Amino acid sequence: MSVLALNSYAQSRDVKKADKQYDKFAYIDATKTYERIANKGYKSADMFQKIANAYYFNAELDKAAKWYGELFAMNTELQPEYYYRYAQCLKAVGDYKKSDEMMSLFNKSASEDLRGKIFKDKQNYMEEIKANSGRYNIEDAGINSQYSDYGSAFSGTKLVFTSSRDTGSFSQKKHKWTNQYFTNMYSSDPTPEGTLAAPENLRKTSILSFTKQRLFSPKTETICTSLETISITEPKVKTPTK
Repeated sequence: MSVLALNSYAQSRDVKKADKQYDKFAYIDATKTYERIANKGYKSADMFQKIANAYYFNAELDKAAKWYGELFAMNTELQPEYYYRYAQCLKAVGDYKKSDEMMSLFNKSASEDLRGKIFKDKQNYMEEIKANSGRYNIEDAGINSQYSDYGSAFSGTKLVFTSSRDTGSFSQKKHKWTNQYFTNMYSSDPTPEGTLAAPENLRKTSILSFTKQRLFSPKTETICTSLETISITEPKVKTPTK
């Protein structure tokens, strides 16, 4: 009995640790802790929900699909949002049939949600995709990194974008949400060959935050950019711990 009690205490302690990480948006750390617990056989709808959400919020939809699958397998009462998220993850891994089933259930349980209405009106989206495919060749821009690169805009002829790529600085900080470096703005000039030159870090406009889109004034004297403050209130699931 003492061994079981110790194991139960350690498990409860680890779950609380992971919950604190999750509540602080330290999703990378939270998933590591939760998965270590899950691999020992512990099952909880609340835990599966949080693992899946953490991966979903980091756009790792293949991993999120696995844990949403575990969540749905527990046959608990779930809020409509989870049907939508699971559907998006299933679509990302190529399971379109099951994704459509989840979207139908989502639309049934949240009939006023615009996302469900769009799905209902465009259930032949795969035919539309096939009909419009093959018209363009999509290639790597040549300046992409293994980190997040996004929010591109043109300033004159320069391409300006945001990236969390490693700058090699010892003072770099990482965001606990993604475990990636805080972002900086970069610019790249087009070359005569039609490619893009190596990006340059716009250090004078470096920002310790995640920026979205940006606009430049006609004379490129002013930059308008958006910052996002995120507050997430998660719907709860009601289920006994197994």
